[in-house]
Amino acid sequence: MSSLNFKTLFHLSNDTVHIIEIKRLGLPGDSDKSLLFYWLLIKKGHLPQRLTFQGMAENGENQTRDFKEGKLCFGDEIGEFTESGNRTSHQIDVITPPTLSSSLNQSITSYLSGSRQ
Repeated sequence: MSSLNFKTLFHLSNDTVHIIEIKRLGLPGDSDKSLLFYWLLIKKGHLPQRLTFQGMAENGENQTRDFKEGKLCFGDEIGEFTESGNRTSHQIDVITPPTLSSSLNQSITSYLSGSRQ
């Protein structure tokens, strides 16, 4: 397998949804954070969608990430992603360590190859 151009920081998933935070590698250290860190939503049978990060909070073991597309709340083992538009809620497991299958790796690598950011 070729060297990946990203590192997985968080991976939360269930049977139909993956939410993954990556840090892009090989970019200058002084790059804007929006170029270095990506949150991706990958629904079963769909291409990765970059989530538009708006903010974050931590309260003890619980963390929250706010995106234009929805809200992610998670702890050490489980989480929930609620989509903004239709309010669909996804119960998801926190994958520790945040490993990816080869098909997810390939999907993200392909996405990044076509990314203009």
